[in-house]
Amino acid sequence: MPPLMRKHLTKAFPYVPGRPIEEVQREFGLRDVVKLASNENPLGPSPKALKAIRKHARNSHRYPDGDATELRRALAQKHGVRPEQIIVGAGTDDLNTFIMTAYAGPGRSLVTSLGSFIRYEQTAIVSGAGVKNVPFKNWRHDIDALLAAIGPKTGALCVANPDNPVGCMITKPEADRLVRGAPNRVFVLLDEAYCEYCAANPSYPDSLSYVKKRDNVMVTRTFSKAYGLAGLRIGYGISSAQVIETLNRTRPPFNAARLSQEAALAALEDDEHVEKVLSLNEEGKAYFEAEYERLGLECIKSYANFISVDTRRDAEAVFQALLRRGVIVRPLGGCRMPTWLRISIGLPRENRKCVRALEAALREVPEKQV
Repeated sequence: MPPLMRKHLTKAFPYVPGRPIEEVQREFGLRDVVKLASNENPLGPSPKALKAIRKHARNSHRYPDGDATELRRALAQKHGVRPEQIIVGAGTDDLNTFIMTAYAGPGRSLVTSLGSFIRYEQTAIVSGAGVKNVPFKNWRHDIDALLAAIGPKTGALCVANPDNPVGCMITKPEADRLVRGAPNRVFVLLDEAYCEYCAANPSYPDSLSYVKKRDNVMVTRTFSKAYGLAGLRIGYGISSAQVIETLNRTRPPFNAARLSQEAALAALEDDEHVEKVLSLNEEGKAYFEAEYERLGLECIKSYANFISVDTRRDAEAVFQALLRRGVIVRPLGGCRMPTWLRISIGLPRENRKCVRALEAALREVPEKQV
């Protein structure tokens, strides 16, 4: 008989990642497979980051700097904060675990948007906390409803901006209202994993200004998206020194790998590469938007590097039809969106292959009766 699991873990569920290219190639006997499922950067890392990886690979037998000292110093200079206001993790998902361990847990609850990034809910449940999911309003975060959901047991409020998988953006007035309306006792997470893709938008909030005024706000960002370092798992959070000191109590030693730290440092110095990434993304997004309109499909206005689209069919069946044609996307049934797919923006050739395969899949899978 296996050992007894803690009772609250019966509500937990595993995260299901996008399928690997190699697995799909083997299963369907395909050579040309494109993956547009995980919001990865199709241009890959900066050449400067690749050079840093090669340079420091010889030291892989040494543990990394457990405090990520140089990276925190560089990030502090970039963002106008102190190094002690920054924590580095193996991707921002690492930080979600720290946050829920420190501020959620038994007897407390998380407030977040229903259908938003699933890892907030997963890590909260694992910590023993309850979850209050607030429905989107017209595919946007309902700020007033999120604030109204805060109760005496609320430990954390998590909002992704832009959101994943919906892609919506909260504006500066909305962010102001959210931060002002949350009690100081509630931890407020503004997850900005995709911020580079909409930072130039005049409506996008200056979230770091909240960190400088409030002790309960944290902004998380990542090198996985615009910087193309998803495979190295490196992200960071910015908050008050008191919050960082608390989260460091939950952080395991050496959680950010040596090569990840060095690659991130180098990537920060290559603004030209990031500009290429953003330009390619805007072109690809415009292409998909036009094609979805041609196909008569509703899509959600996205401020990130993906677009979610309503197939009006069982998304899992469309997903399988696309797999057989060598295209990996993300069905959103697990996000309570059973007819929707999230499709990442890739290289032009990949985008065209995806649209051709989608047209064929739509002919193959019957529309769902609602």
